[in-house]
Amino acid sequence: MPVRAAQLKTEEQLDRDLLPILKRVSVEEYEYLVYDHDIDSGRMKDEFIAGLLEEPFLQYPLVKNLDLDAYDDSIKELEDGTTQLSGAARLAYEHKLEELRNTAKLLKSAQNGRDYAFFEASKGIYGTPKKEIFDVVMQSILGQCAAATARISHPFLTHAVERLESMNSDSTILNEDEAALIFERAPNRNPRGLTAQEIKFLVEDSFDHYSITEWKAVIDEPGKRVTFNTNQGEKIIYIPSDEDLKRRKTGMSRVQACALIAHEVGTHVVRRERGEASRLGLLGRGLAGYLRGEEGIATYMQQKIEGRHGVFGEIGYFVVSVALGLDGEPRTFRETYEVVFAYYVLQGFIKSLREGTPPDPDHILEDAKRFAWARCIRVYRGTTGLTAGAAFTRDIVYAEGNIAIWELVANDPTIEETFFVGKHNPANPAHISILEELEIL
Repeated sequence: MPVRAAQLKTEEQLDRDLLPILKRVSVEEYEYLVYDHDIDSGRMKDEFIAGLLEEPFLQYPLVKNLDLDAYDDSIKELEDGTTQLSGAARLAYEHKLEELRNTAKLLKSAQNGRDYAFFEASKGIYGTPKKEIFDVVMQSILGQCAAATARISHPFLTHAVERLESMNSDSTILNEDEAALIFERAPNRNPRGLTAQEIKFLVEDSFDHYSITEWKAVIDEPGKRVTFNTNQGEKIIYIPSDEDLKRRKTGMSRVQACALIAHEVGTHVVRRERGEASRLGLLGRGLAGYLRGEEGIATYMQQKIEGRHGVFGEIGYFVVSVALGLDGEPRTFRETYEVVFAYYVLQGFIKSLREGTPPDPDHILEDAKRFAWARCIRVYRGTTGLTAGAAFTRDIVYAEGNIAIWELVANDPTIEETFFVGKHNPANPAHISILEELEIL
């Protein structure tokens, strides 16, 4: 039943009073889970990749310097402030408080090197991979194996495929006709791509299109990143420098740039701004568990422009599933690395097939080592990497959210109009119930 207008006004004011506290506790935890690669100037990475180091020793100085007692105090202050709320608003904040408590547990566990506790907190926030989706991902990967080996014969590729096919899975290998579809997507024929300044102009045009006035686009310093980054706290879209754009496998085309802008600005920024301006300001920061919907919508919008199909976030889902052992074998950092290395060897050969160029096995091998290291660092961030099956499960939300949003749109094409009222998950019935009671939907 809709909340009475007089009560709604009171609820709105209480909600607004809580936003400054909410801002203090709404941290992006992964920003503090950055391993200290400056300790040995990259020697640990080199020794690990060369096989001289069995497992890396991961440390996180940023999280060790966090005052988590103050963070707990802010959570308690937010909890005290919600006591006067009622109905849907109260429920929304109760769920958010539980998520924040798990975030505090996760950061404390990273501080103390408690891998199991870290993993339990990660499960509380993001959940764990689903076997049925892992099987879909494995079917895709096995299909790529079949397609690649049908066209190329090389010992590196054979070894990688054998490693991937040895994993226990209920998936079936695609037949030859299905596997051939993997190579339908045309390669980017514009190796130069857009410059950083050209991309910046497109981002600023999108700000005008969506009537966004408080955000700005900034070209990052060289060496920072090769993809866009949205900083919700500073309200900045960071764009890779020209030097870093050149590090990408191919130049960023106008279509790719527009797709990424639809992802970063059209989804992340718009949902933030409209959520803060709504009857429930919490929607600007996100209802508990909103991230599946957030990334699902963002990747859906991106895929629509790029004309791509298939599960977005395949690699992230695959690596988390491998680390946790959905095939029956929980793994440490090294054990996961060996599987992910095989995946990237496969991708290197597939890339040469897509581009119609002869494969360079030595180059493929070196790239696979670097990519596998970076992906494992991402999935084991916050842990020591030494505990089999203990990982950071955040990366599963991309594939799960993407699948859910495509299913929603397939069942009701008009539902897209409701996606942008704020940061919620349209596939979560509890979120929909809260927004309907508050007459936001």
